[in-house]
Amino acid sequence: MKAIHILTLIELKLFFRDLQSLIWTFIFPFVMIYFLGLLFGNSAVGEIDYKTLLIPNMIALCLLSTALFTLGTRIVSYKESQLLKTYQITPLHSIRIILSFCLLGVIISLFSVIIACVSGHFIYNLQPPIYLIAVIFSLMLSMVTLFSFGILVTGISSTMQGAAGISVLALNLQTFLSGGVIPYQILPLPLKIVAKALPLHYVNDILIFAWTGQSVNSIWLNIIILIGMAFVFFILSIRCFRWT
Repeated sequence: MKAIHILTLIELKLFFRDLQSLIWTFIFPFVMIYFLGLLFGNSAVGEIDYKTLLIPNMIALCLLSTALFTLGTRIVSYKESQLLKTYQITPLHSIRIILSFCLLGVIISLFSVIIACVSGHFIYNLQPPIYLIAVIFSLMLSMVTLFSFGILVTGISSTMQGAAGISVLALNLQTFLSGGVIPYQILPLPLKIVAKALPLHYVNDILIFAWTGQSVNSIWLNIIILIGMAFVFFILSIRCFRWT
């Protein structure tokens, strides 16, 4: 535990020195909530006002961007700079490296959640969630799933350029097909089928349920699917972890 704590503290200090990471964490949620509310604020998704969905959708999007750009690409950059190879000769195991980065992601994501909630309240007077306990559970499950997913898919690349390309592709694909920005109900059938394979689709749904009490699909089915995805992604991220 001490090794994980020290690694997390080091990474947190490095994060606050990185201007790009700070922009994605502190400015991105505010800007997205403002412009999406400006563009689609007068529309509705089923019986729910679109503005009501802004906070859960932005939280889900921030979790994914943290997983891909703060965690995944950072590990690849360490791999490219041979820093991970230096770690390899220490008693650190791959699971400790991954857990320290995931803990970093949790801390950063909490900042994003707070900013998204405060921005939504002051800009559009959005109300707090209906089920607070469900929000906490949903956030924990979503973090495990998306963080493991981000580390796994970016780990395919051995260079920062490749990891950045994978991250942009994964972020854009899930942003527009998961139902967060474009409502899932209006997607054509082929895209709905693709959306069912994306973890962000289920993350959006359980967070929306926690905020509004309504869900696109069966909430228990969404939870079971996310637990299964989290288990698979976490195991694969450890098994496929490469030091160089």
